[in-house]
Amino acid sequence: MKKILLVICVLAGSLVANAQSLRVNNLAPVVNGLPTASLLESNSIITNTSNRDLAVKVTSQILQQAPGSFSNFCWGINCYPPSVTTSPDAIALSPGQSNNSFKADYIPLESVGVTRVKYCFFVDGNMSDSVCTIVTFDTRPNSVSNRVAKAEMKAYPNPANDVVSISYPVTGSAATIEVVNIIGKVVFEAPLQEGTTGTRLNVKELPNGQYFVSVKEANKRVATTRLIVK
Repeated sequence: MKKILLVICVLAGSLVANAQSLRVNNLAPVVNGLPTASLLESNSIITNTSNRDLAVKVTSQILQQAPGSFSNFCWGINCYPPSVTTSPDAIALSPGQSNNSFKADYIPLESVGVTRVKYCFFVDGNMSDSVCTIVTFDTRPNSVSNRVAKAEMKAYPNPANDVVSISYPVTGSAATIEVVNIIGKVVFEAPLQEGTTGTRLNVKELPNGQYFVSVKEANKRVATTRLIVK
């Protein structure tokens, strides 16, 4: 009888040791958007379900990718480029505490298709203690007008190092133009007058790199083009 009790205790201890310490609540497992969108985003909430303080990291794995697109993620106050698949920094979570800073960012770059990315949150130093979620980004167009809008927007010269001309006919009265950097931060935004067919932007003060220029009408992006600043 003692041997049986010992075996039961050992098994119970093993189950406790293998219990997961984290829970993920994916607020947007499927994100639909235009291929001309400058940025699509999904957010998740991570909760420490254990009774101890944890340092939590996140890793990403692309399961399926639309050609020409790319994705990155933000964890805490830091955002990481596509080349980083595991966050170098950990977020501290006390027992029962939740963190809603995680963002899965996707930049279609006019790519039409489906991209699926798996994100796993794990206890620093113990990757087996983890919880995962999959985010699907779908940029397959649902109307002919979306493809027409994409074809009408142009930026030249591109690459640019001083002034760039943006060509796009504005049909709405509440239109704006915005420039977004590679991590999704808006670095410039200005109103556009109804009936204009283009505008000029001074990019001389922008750091070298890749940007996305979008025209928004009624707070909805109707066209996006990629811009290289050198």
